[in-house]
Amino acid sequence: MSMDAITFKKRTGKKPPVLIFSFSQLVGLYITSSFDIEIPVPEGEDAVARRISDLLGSGADQEEEAPS
Repeated sequence: MSMDAITFKKRTGKKPPVLIFSFSQLVGLYITSSFDIEIPVPEGEDAVARRISDLLGSGADQEEEAPS
């Protein structure tokens, strides 16, 4: 198993901001499976979450696109 990325996803509507940890694991000889773990960021801790993302991951912020 390996960690591929850590990203910070900004608040969207009523959903809180989250840190997304992306992993991949080998489940067969040549088969990989990817999965994400989303950790909600407590109120007022956005700066800390962004710093964690910058230090450990890609540092990219994600924003969900508005529905068309």
